[in-house]
Amino acid sequence: MAEDRLSIDKLDVDNYGTWSVQMKWLLIEKGLWAPVEQEEPEDKDKDQKALARIGRSVQNHHVAMLAKCKTAKEAWTKLEVVYKAKSNAKRLQLKTELLALKKQASEPVTKYVARASGFRDQLAAVGDDVKDEDLVLYVLRGLPAQYNTVVTLLTVSGDKLDLDDVLAKLLTIEQTSAPVEETKAYYSGSWSQGRGGTYARHAHDNNQAARVAATRQQQHQR
Repeated sequence: MAEDRLSIDKLDVDNYGTWSVQMKWLLIEKGLWAPVEQEEPEDKDKDQKALARIGRSVQNHHVAMLAKCKTAKEAWTKLEVVYKAKSNAKRLQLKTELLALKKQASEPVTKYVARASGFRDQLAAVGDDVKDEDLVLYVLRGLPAQYNTVVTLLTVSGDKLDLDDVLAKLLTIEQTSAPVEETKAYYSGSWSQGRGGTYARHAHDNNQAARVAATRQQQHQR
């Protein structure tokens, strides 16, 4: 009994994809899935047990929606209709964000790839699976210019693109290019500071000379 109570998370506003799969598995395990697929339940006892299972597996704000349902199929279909519409809107949003995926300037490669994987997982939760090779292509397309060489090599190689292998190659590029960028930044900053300091010293010397000349001119006039 304790195992039943801890079986799956209740349906909330953002987990219908995983909930519906897990709920189906639970009903199958208990021998209660058949009534959900039948227009007219052949076994009314099983149908009512399936209805009760569904009703007890949703958060309280869904109870009013299911309260008048007479059969397991009616309850299941009502939830499906509501959440399929929401899932389509969510799917469009996630697809748009995945298509616009770009690595930020200061974003580590590992976090960038994890962000892409997060979009894939969220799309899977609303019933839209992204193939591994497609995800790799999204990742490669969003990389900045410093990765152009490895992107070209990977895309023209003809080999199957594996996300873990690609991540390893991108990490190598990140680690070897970071010191170069830091060195450029250091010398750029040093040069700017040096140039600014030189200008400041020249300005100070010129001002001092002007003051001395003005003083001498006043003394001469006296």
